Amino acid sequence: MKQFIVLGLGRFGSAVATTLVELGYEVLGVDSDPERVMP
Repeated sequence: MKQFIVLGLGRFGSAVATTLVELGYEVLGVDSDPERVMP
């Protein structure tokens, strides 16, 4: 399985991360705002 890191979970980063997860990839999201990062 491919793994991705998305740096910055604003409007664009969160959309990219969501799309990658929906496609079945493992994604690690990183953001300076802890509220944007979900376990």
